[in-house]
Amino acid sequence: MRNAGADRTLLLGPRIIVAGTHSGAGKTTVATGLMAALRHRGLSVAPAKVGPDFIDPGYHALAAGRPGRNLEAWMCGPDCIASLAARAAHDADILVVEGVMGLFDGAGDGTLSSTADVAHLLDAPVILVIDCSAQAGSGGGTHTRIRDVRPADTCRRCDPQPARLSGPREDGAQCLGSRGGTGPRRRRTVARRSSLLARS
Repeated sequence: MRNAGADRTLLLGPRIIVAGTHSGAGKTTVATGLMAALRHRGLSVAPAKVGPDFIDPGYHALAAGRPGRNLEAWMCGPDCIASLAARAAHDADILVVEGVMGLFDGAGDGTLSSTADVAHLLDAPVILVIDCSAQAGSGGGTHTRIRDVRPADTCRRCDPQPARLSGPREDGAQCLGSRGGTGPRRRRTVARRSSLLARS
């Protein structure tokens, strides 16, 4: 018997998830800016937010020009996520989803609910926002460690070699850009890993 959620995923068009290393990393800024930029280019953008948040979808609606939707796996169940995403993305050129908290942060009871879980359920690539305040090469190490972690891991694995966030890397990551913050030492770097999660 086929999974209805899997069928819905097959019907989804282009989609991207904006995740962060933690709350306050800059997910909302990047996600909302991306929605506005894509809309400015003439695309119809469908905005969504992982979790029950009602504040960020308001920003998304202003940027995208259409209501923001919630993709809440803990309350609705993981089997509903693909259907919710398909409804949110109806008649849109692209679905842009903002994650919640850090990439792997979810319900304490182990229910599928994190941004990583939703990315896996939607088979969606991830843009990872890393707050590199007062860092240099350590930002690359942060990316490498997160890239190698799976939800079942305990974050013990880490690439011992220092990583650089300048152009394409051997592991497939690419620095998409950076922006200044409130001070000369505060910068946020955005790294993309389109195959961040292991696909089974």
